[in-house]
Amino acid sequence: MACATDKAKPIDPQLLEQIRKSNGECFTCHSRSGLTNPPRADMDMAKLRHLLMEADTYQASAHGRVECRTCHGAGCVQFPHAADSRSQISPCDECHAPKVMRIEDQYSQSVHAAKEGTEQDDKFTCVSCHDPHIYNVAANIGTPKAIVAQDNRMCLNCHEDSARFMSMARPGEMLFDLDAGHKWLPNTRLHWQSVRCVECHTPLAKTISHEILGKEKAEQNCVTCHTRDTALRKRLYSHLAQTEHEAMGFTNSIILANSYVIGATGNSNIDLAIFVMMAAVVTAVLGHGVIRLFVVIRRPVESCANSFICTAFIYCRCDPALHFRASSKVDAVGSRIYLLPLWLRLWHWTNALIILTLAVSGLSLHFADPALMLLPFALADKVHSVGGLALVALYLFFVVAKIVSGTWRQYVPKSPGILHRCWVQARFYCVGIFNGESHPYPSTLQTRFNDIQALSYLVIMYMAVPILIVSGLVYLYPQFAPIKFMGMDGLLPVAMVHYLAGSAIVLFAIAHIYLGTTGSKITSLFKMMVTGWHEH
Repeated sequence: MACATDKAKPIDPQLLEQIRKSNGECFTCHSRSGLTNPPRADMDMAKLRHLLMEADTYQASAHGRVECRTCHGAGCVQFPHAADSRSQISPCDECHAPKVMRIEDQYSQSVHAAKEGTEQDDKFTCVSCHDPHIYNVAANIGTPKAIVAQDNRMCLNCHEDSARFMSMARPGEMLFDLDAGHKWLPNTRLHWQSVRCVECHTPLAKTISHEILGKEKAEQNCVTCHTRDTALRKRLYSHLAQTEHEAMGFTNSIILANSYVIGATGNSNIDLAIFVMMAAVVTAVLGHGVIRLFVVIRRPVESCANSFICTAFIYCRCDPALHFRASSKVDAVGSRIYLLPLWLRLWHWTNALIILTLAVSGLSLHFADPALMLLPFALADKVHSVGGLALVALYLFFVVAKIVSGTWRQYVPKSPGILHRCWVQARFYCVGIFNGESHPYPSTLQTRFNDIQALSYLVIMYMAVPILIVSGLVYLYPQFAPIKFMGMDGLLPVAMVHYLAGSAIVLFAIAHIYLGTTGSKITSLFKMMVTGWHEH
């Protein structure tokens, strides 16, 4: 007879047909059709009701090409079956001896193990978890989600069924609340649809084993999976490892085809492009600032009074009297205007703090690495979630306040002449500021921003931030994400859009902070964000 271990090997077609025919005789009774239309009148229908199996289900299992009587023995060949037929069922080690020897050592260290000879030891056997009529090996199942569904069902069959759990429990042992026990794990139930219980409840140093760890020893370090060197490749996805390739620049693409795992399935090409842009912006800002400082140092004293940056640099060869006269005009009539109301300043600083928090926690999640982390992964996840919801509330307040106050129009450049004004303003930033020229379009109550500022704020505040918020909410509640996208997990486009929008906002923030130094003094515009008064 063919054994389960022979499944990958070819079987003589005639022998296979004999096995199917023999098993078909069993399924004539032991199936739903047999229960509905009994082939015999002398059958115990109440007992049969608990001994049903569909032929298709059995044939798809790891034992699907094994004859029923190979395991069930001679006691089940004739009807009525022998009274002691259950005791004649062959033990697993009759076919799986090498595996059983290895597994017994693992199992002896498991929380499922009991002292030999005890009642619980007799209750807990291989078939307590592995129903031989259903169970299949990962290589035969193929898709990780199907593997997860099968393997987790084995765990949950006991750990969510009080009666079944108590039938195998040790004296005094009680079923505990799984959700309460896993409250540290974000989106617990969604995790259980994507990874197996044994990913965390078996020793990390080993491949999946039968040494099941209790909650005290179970893995709770998120970075074990959420990193580019993810343990999932050696466990859940080990049967697919030979097909691994860098699809479109994505790392761990074998995982990405089934699940988007933050920290493990990033795109190295996109990361590199964003890093280059970040480096370019920082280099441009630093270079611009150095040139401004150099120009001030080299400028003759008599022209220094007209410099926008002279009065702010400590190291400057200008006459101190010029500094005094420049600052003494602050209180003169018409030298400043009250430009920013209190609510806007409070919103600005709160928003800045939240953006900084989201940037730090987001980087900790996206580039998760046990050796180099800004924040621990679990903490970063909580901080990012809370910060994201705070950003939603803050943005809604911003939009409503802008509509009510009517100042939303400040973000819309007035035509015609937009391109000309943008050119003039750009020339000032690139050339005029070094020559001590005045701002071509100073802030007024009617026109708070120059055209480059207005366009930048329009793109960031009314495009990038909404995209960041919407994608972040889908990220937070992934059940609303599409199932698939271009053959990959549907959360992928959401994650990529979220990452790009966040990066754009960080790039804007760097430039925004630097441009805050281009007032009448380096600190003037920052001071305005505290007092509300804009100095000309």
